[in-house]
Amino acid sequence: MSSRPHLSREEADAFLEHLFGGLAVKPKRIALRQTAGVVRYLTALAYQTPFGRAQELVASAAELLWRALLSVGEIRIAEKQQVIECLVAHRRTYLQSLDMERLLKLVTDRAEPGIDDLSFRPSQVMGRDRSVSGQSKNPLQDDLTERIYVAYHALHRVGVKNVRGHIVQVLNRLGIETRARASTSRKWTPAEVAERVRQFDDRLLRLHKLRGRPDRLRQLAQRREKLVDNWMGEFQRARLARSTKHDRNPG
Repeated sequence: MSSRPHLSREEADAFLEHLFGGLAVKPKRIALRQTAGVVRYLTALAYQTPFGRAQELVASAAELLWRALLSVGEIRIAEKQQVIECLVAHRRTYLQSLDMERLLKLVTDRAEPGIDDLSFRPSQVMGRDRSVSGQSKNPLQDDLTERIYVAYHALHRVGVKNVRGHIVQVLNRLGIETRARASTSRKWTPAEVAERVRQFDDRLLRLHKLRGRPDRLRQLAQRREKLVDNWMGEFQRARLARSTKHDRNPG
């Protein structure tokens, strides 16, 4: 049986930096014409950039945007006959390396794919280390509340004093805003952290349909502990990966 992830008091600040340094946010719309034009620009720039890290960076940006466009971009799906006509038009040039007879038969014989295929919808939120998929009536703008919730209970677990103060200090230092109304302060306070923790408890109760159950507090505690374990484990794996990379490339 594997042991639970461990976090020492000395690692608390590093854990908070890890949590809040890679905030996952709601992706912005990725339109066909604009994105394709940007990809073409970056590709041309890569052609004109001397070989090296700068060229690799520009080319990688173009490739990532192109993949995102194909995956979740706002593209109107073609009709079957349009697809067949396109394949026939390019069968002796761009597609000459393919088994065109078989490809055309596959397209012709199979039913048209559903326009509302979930695979073409973007994640709810995306960040450096994670993405959250699925659809919701109230889509998330970011996963900050979850991260605050995890930070709060993780630090309590390892006996850190003034937990809310620790979290407030990191959030304000990183410049993460509260998204409060313009007439109120955008700086974090212990009260704001406590409210986010309460909000996420409510979210877990709704998500797992625990309201009204006699064992809801026990169930909530179990799900909370599992969530904290997952984030702690991810933090430890990330630290190990960085340490291994440094050992291989000490310079």
